[in-house]
Amino acid sequence: MGLAAVALAVMTVVVGVHTPSNPLATTLLQAATFIAGVAAAYIFAKDSVSAAARELVRPHARSAFRRQRSLYQGLGRLLDEIDRQVSNKGDTEGLWIVRAMIVEQLGMSGDALEDWRDLVPDEVEKLERELKNRLKGEGS
Repeated sequence: MGLAAVALAVMTVVVGVHTPSNPLATTLLQAATFIAGVAAAYIFAKDSVSAAARELVRPHARSAFRRQRSLYQGLGRLLDEIDRQVSNKGDTEGLWIVRAMIVEQLGMSGDALEDWRDLVPDEVEKLERELKNRLKGEGS
């Protein structure tokens, strides 16, 4: 697309410098050059802007994903503890209410983790591998 814009610009100059100048042909070539140039700029800029945005978000994504993951795991541990309390006691109406609230929070936290996967999938995958390796090291 960029080469097409350059070729059209050269053709515009060639047509414009001929002795019997053709204003209509020159105008049409200028319009085509402008359109091709704008299209080429859009195509090339779209990719570079996306890459720049990812690089801008990437450093912040690591720490934010870690915090979200910790919250998710903390809610899971709290849910496990409530389940243990429910299995040991007879009067559990309050615990069931709290449990339902935690299950709702776990769902939203899981959605937030998926949002981070959509935004910076490579960083999330790298963090999850690091976490799994760390957990294997602690379990040994």
